[in-house]
Amino acid sequence: MPPAADVLGCAATLLSAALLWPQVWLTCVRGRTAGLPLAALWLSLALNASWLTYGLLHHDGMQVLANVLAAAGNLALTVAVLRAHPAERGLRALARSLPGPFLMLAVFLFVLVDGVTGPVMLMVAVVGALSVALPQPVSMLRDRTADVSGVSVSRWVMSAGASASWLGYGLVHDTPAVWVASVPGVLGALLVLQLLAFPRRTLAVPVVVPAQRQECPAVPVQVAVQVPQQRQEQVLAA
Repeated sequence: MPPAADVLGCAATLLSAALLWPQVWLTCVRGRTAGLPLAALWLSLALNASWLTYGLLHHDGMQVLANVLAAAGNLALTVAVLRAHPAERGLRALARSLPGPFLMLAVFLFVLVDGVTGPVMLMVAVVGALSVALPQPVSMLRDRTADVSGVSVSRWVMSAGASASWLGYGLVHDTPAVWVASVPGVLGALLVLQLLAFPRRTLAVPVVVPAQRQECPAVPVQVAVQVPQQRQEQVLAA
């Protein structure tokens, strides 16, 4: 293996192993889960299992180590999000969120075990990478005013670096399935960082409150009463 591939492989492995832990600290320790789509976590676990199998079958120690550590982090995040959102643990919610990741994992494993290479393997790798890279930015674009305080900036900075390192590693190592699948990761991480850096603020609309009607203080009013002349004489005589 060329020295450049060793350097890029080590950088990709270290970044991939470390990138989730700022998010794990923010979510699992500090309890901040706002802005984390559960679908992205399920898909990440499926992709970790797929690339772990790829690394084992191709004797790629970098892939094995990176995906074992990444799978541990993603599993911790998934458990934390499920504990924070009980509605996501229901059967209906799981029935909506799990089929996609399981299908992706099944297809990926079938392609690997069957020894399929070339365009089919490349297509499967790209689809898997897109399915993991898109949920986070798509959820942020869907509602730009949503709370994203649970999304770690450090995690996405390292994610961009890890994907760029895998991109270079795949190019130097002449592995199209690796470098092509890294492109969505780079673009997705940069988009998330852009959205975090420039969130859309809600416009403050002035609310006009009608002034309360002020009650005037009671003022004594002198009223002149005209008494008939005959009545006045009777009063004086008395």
